[in-house]
Amino acid sequence: MSRGMTSDMVAAFAGDPLRPLYFVKVGWDDGASPPGTAYTYHCTLSHSIVWDGQTWQGSAQLLGIGAVVEAMDIQATRLVVALTGVDPTFIALADVSARVGKDVTIWLGAMDADNALIVDPEKIWVSEVVGVSIRLFPNELTVIVNTEDEVARMRVQILRHFTHEDQQIVSPGDTGLQFMRDQVSWSGIWGSAAVGADNFIRNSWQLAIQRSGEGQFAGESEAGGF
Repeated sequence: MSRGMTSDMVAAFAGDPLRPLYFVKVGWDDGASPPGTAYTYHCTLSHSIVWDGQTWQGSAQLLGIGAVVEAMDIQATRLVVALTGVDPTFIALADVSARVGKDVTIWLGAMDADNALIVDPEKIWVSEVVGVSIRLFPNELTVIVNTEDEVARMRVQILRHFTHEDQQIVSPGDTGLQFMRDQVSWSGIWGSAAVGADNFIRNSWQLAIQRSGEGQFAGESEAGGF
C-alpha cells in the first residue's frame, strides 16, 4: 500500500548500494506517581545519531528486531526487540521499569552516500510491550522486549476495574469512584421533584401510563406527589 514516503526515501531504496537503518523507541515506567512513561532511543548504526529532537544510541545497543509482518486481512502480529545487556542501564530497566502496555515504535530509514540521514524515516511499527525478559548467552546478557500490535492486545483480558480501590493505583487520593460499588445496588429516581428535568421525566411517565389505561402513576398517592 502507499505509505507517502518522501521521494528521497523512495530513491534510496531503489538505488544501489542500499544503506538502511532502524530507529526503535521503547517505553518504560518512569517511577513517578502517578506513573508515566520514560523512553529509550536506539538505532542500528555503529554510532549515535540525532534525529527528531532525540539522540538515538548506536554502538550495537540494538542487537536486532524481528520481522515486521504486514497482512492483507486483519490479524494479530507480534515482534521481538533485542537490546544488549552489556549496558547495565538496560538490565535495570528490564528488572525494575518494564511494564506491560508501554508503547514501542519502529521507523525504517536510510543513509545517503555521505552517511547522512535521508528525510524522513518511515514509521513501520507501533505496538505495546507484552513482556520483557533477560536472557543469558555465553558472551553477554540480552534484554528481550516482546511486543504485540493493537489487534493482538484486543484478545487480552482487561484486569482493571471501575472501583475506588483500583483507581488508587493510578491516582492515589482520587475519590471520584468511592461510591461506584454502591451504585450497583442503588434503586431510585435520580434528582429531586423540584428539579425541572426530573419533573419532565415524571410527567412523561404519568402521561404514558394514563394513555395505556393503567390508571394512577405507580407510587403516587391520590393527593399527588411523592
